[in-house]
Amino acid sequence: MCTKRIFLFISGSFVLAACLYITLMFNPIWIGNTEPISLSSCHGAGNVYNPVDCFDTSKGSNEIIVHFDADDLPSLPSTIKRWPLISCTDRATIQQICQNFQFECLEIDYLETTEGNSQIYFLKDGHVFFQCPFHFEGNIAIKPMGLGWIFALKSDSLSNLFAQFKPMYIPLIVCE
Repeated sequence: MCTKRIFLFISGSFVLAACLYITLMFNPIWIGNTEPISLSSCHGAGNVYNPVDCFDTSKGSNEIIVHFDADDLPSLPSTIKRWPLISCTDRATIQQICQNFQFECLEIDYLETTEGNSQIYFLKDGHVFFQCPFHFEGNIAIKPMGLGWIFALKSDSLSNLFAQFKPMYIPLIVCE
């Protein structure tokens, strides 16, 4: 009888821990200041917008984190890892993403009904440099503050670069 109780306790603890882990993967814990640094000088020309044009990848520690919403995971391209949190710290990859992170501002907001629960974060030396809603279904779109959804000009290049991201297995992100 005692062995059965121990087995039930261990099994119940395991199920509870697994449920907690799955919940945290879709709701990661952010420690520290997650407010982005001002990007007032980072814009584009005409209707082309690159919100990370001023992101200096040549020095310091750089990281890009993509947090996918559970509803967005099934619609990801097959080359992208289907994991709620993926990240990249490779300087060359981040530099290429920053160069290709160009978006076209359209007159019509095509994705207005999309909630945008997925997010992309650019971190520089432990500080959030840029953060906004992120949509990845066919074409890549972002929704920076003050703008509607805008679409990537080089979606295929970005998709290939995002394929190099690695899953984050610990749902804890520390910012300064």
